[in-house]
Amino acid sequence: ASLFDLHRLQELDLTKNRIRAIPPAIAKLQQLKLLSLQLNCVRSVSPALGEIPTLSKLMLHENELSALPAEFGALGNLTELYLNGNAFETIPTCVMNLGGVVLLNVQHNRLRDVPDDIGRMGKLKMLFLRDNQFTALPDAVGSIPNLEYLALQNNLLTTLPPLANQEHLTHLFLRNNRLGSIPESVFRMTALVNLSIEANGIREIPAGILNMRRLEQLNLDDNCLESLPRLLADMERLRYLLVRNNRLRTIPHELAEGGTLQVFRTEGNPVG
Repeated sequence: ASLFDLHRLQELDLTKNRIRAIPPAIAKLQQLKLLSLQLNCVRSVSPALGEIPTLSKLMLHENELSALPAEFGALGNLTELYLNGNAFETIPTCVMNLGGVVLLNVQHNRLRDVPDDIGRMGKLKMLFLRDNQFTALPDAVGSIPNLEYLALQNNLLTTLPPLANQEHLTHLFLRNNRLGSIPESVFRMTALVNLSIEANGIREIPAGILNMRRLEQLNLDDNCLESLPRLLADMERLRYLLVRNNRLRTIPHELAEGGTLQVFRTEGNPVG
C-alpha cells in the first residue's frame, strides 16, 4: 500500500522531500483538496493531476518546473495556484483555462511575457508577478475583470499597460523597476488604496495624484524627489506617506501640520 491508496485523503503535504516528479498515481486521490509539493526538485507533472476534480489549492513553488501538461487546465475547482520559484519563461497556456483561480503566484521565475488571454481568468483577484524579467506587460493584464492586488516589484518595467479600467484594483506594488516617473495611467486607478513605487528614479509627484481619492498608503522611498507638493495635504484618506532616501531639502508645513497622516517617514533626506 502507498499514500496514493488513501482514497479519502483531502490534504497532502509533501514539502521538502526531494521529490522529482508527480506520478500518475496521484489521480487516485479523488477527494484531494490541498496538495503541497513546495521545496522539492519537481521537474515534471503527470497529466493525471488534472483528473482530481476536488483540488482547490495547489502549491508547487520552489521546484524546477518549466512547463505544465495541457491536462492541468481541467482543474475546474482550483482557486489558489503557487508556481513561484521555478524556471518558467512564460505562464503556461493551460493556466489560462483555470477560470476559478482567485490567487496566482508566479513570482521569482524567468518570465518575460504574460499570455494575451489572461483576461479569461475572470475570478482572479491576486496576481504576483514580482522578481521576473518583464520589460513591459501586455494590455491584456488590464482586462482581468476582478483584479484587486498586483505585485510587480523587481522587474525591468519602463511603462505600464492600461489599468484605468481596473475598478477593483486596490493594491499596486512597483518597487525597483525603471519607470522614471509615475505613469499617468496610475492616476486613473481611482480604487487604489496602497501604491508602492519605490526605487524607480521618480523626480516629482504630479497633481494627478489628487484623483486617487481613496489612497491611504503611498510609498516613494529610494527615489530622486527634490520636493513634495503641498497638495498631498489635501488627500483626506492618506495615512501613510513614506519618502525615505530621496533628495528632499524641505517639507511643506501643510504636510507637517496635517491632521490625516499617521505615519510620515523622511529619513535619509538632506532636510535642513
